[in-house]
Amino acid sequence: TGQVFSPADKIVGPLGTCTSGTGAVVAPGASVQWDEEALNANRGWPNSCFTDNGRLGFCDLPAVPGGIAWSEIGVYNNFMVGANPTDPMFEIAPDRAHVFHVVSKGDEFFITDQGVYYCPINANNPLKPGSVAFLKFSADKGSSVKPAQTSQAILFVNEGLNRIIAIIVNTHSLYVPWATQEVSLYHTHLMRSPIALAVANDGPQIPEQYVYALNGDGTVAVGKFDVAKEWAGWLPWTGAGYVNWISSLGQTPIFTTTYTSNHVPVTIAEQLDATQYIDGSVTLNAVTTNMQSGILGPLWWLANGTVDLIDGTRPLGTHSVDGTGNVIKLDPSEDLSSATIMAGLAWQAILEPFIPHVQGGQDEGQRVKRRKIRRIAVSVQNSTGFVMQGIGKVQCGRRIPPWNEGDDQGQPPPLRETTYSFRTRGRDYDPRVALVKDMPGPLTIDEIGYEGTV
Repeated sequence: TGQVFSPADKIVGPLGTCTSGTGAVVAPGASVQWDEEALNANRGWPNSCFTDNGRLGFCDLPAVPGGIAWSEIGVYNNFMVGANPTDPMFEIAPDRAHVFHVVSKGDEFFITDQGVYYCPINANNPLKPGSVAFLKFSADKGSSVKPAQTSQAILFVNEGLNRIIAIIVNTHSLYVPWATQEVSLYHTHLMRSPIALAVANDGPQIPEQYVYALNGDGTVAVGKFDVAKEWAGWLPWTGAGYVNWISSLGQTPIFTTTYTSNHVPVTIAEQLDATQYIDGSVTLNAVTTNMQSGILGPLWWLANGTVDLIDGTRPLGTHSVDGTGNVIKLDPSEDLSSATIMAGLAWQAILEPFIPHVQGGQDEGQRVKRRKIRRIAVSVQNSTGFVMQGIGKVQCGRRIPPWNEGDDQGQPPPLRETTYSFRTRGRDYDPRVALVKDMPGPLTIDEIGYEGTV
């Protein structure tokens, strides 16, 4: 309410007077503030989306960092909230948390900058208006990198971009069903500001499930996570290409990679294929339509560079590529007409096992003395050769060639199944050797055994 005064009244001063008037009711003015959209060109668009229980959802909203929006069930363009079980919903996470991602794995998980929350979803508590709860079970802070799911866990990158954390079933508590576990504890040196995670489902080529972490420097770390054994192993993947992005389509990881030939960068899409022995490979004499330039030769993307050729399991060596993308023969009589010749870039596979310390026994200063590897035995199958190299002060440089003396090098190298024995020279506190596969072709390592000093 307000009061009406006479214009002759003096409200302020030693002789001030005031005549009360008639009260009047003033209605509040209309305001559009209550109808302001959370998502538009002015407020910004969501940076993350998800689906769950027939709803499309958005989070990581620039205008409302803690907000989460769910659509109507089965109607993905309706976000007008309501009270009916199928109506859209909008909730704000507690603790002023910034919700980066919402992931569904039975329950719903909210990965935020304040930790990880979950919302139980079951027959007694379906996902509907009024049912969303934020139950915090981990203080591990997440990042904007999109999480990935395996059959056993949800994996996400931490806030510092140097660790990968798994959301797993909590087998140690009857009251909190979920827990987090770091899966890169001994491999943080391989996590260099990851920008993407991908998981490929196990298939006929790779009968296991692997996680691919793309780092900001274009390298890839590949991991295998086993919840039952509570361990994870990671290996680095580096090479001639700079990986810009990684994703997966069913059983196939897909890489967007930039290769530089003669200082000219070219970006192509690749898929992981366990049957190939060279990187970025294409069929030399039957290039797929998507890789044809229409003007230049089959290797236009490696023009004025070098390329490795392999026919089946027979390596044909490194060849030069001319400015038009055609392979230059090593000599005029070389036959490169085979329909099965693959062209690409050779890469090295390196296996560097640890030499364990002897446990227990009488103390004679074993840990402060240099040790020697007396002999190494390597059992292989489907082998087309490799190199055993010493590391540091350990010397070993024996090569197992693809062809033995007397073999017909015009034919593919024999796939050998045998055991090779090597001796080394030199001592070191932590003696190491590396098995290097530096020529394209198959190789399966069954076992490595060592004999060394204590």
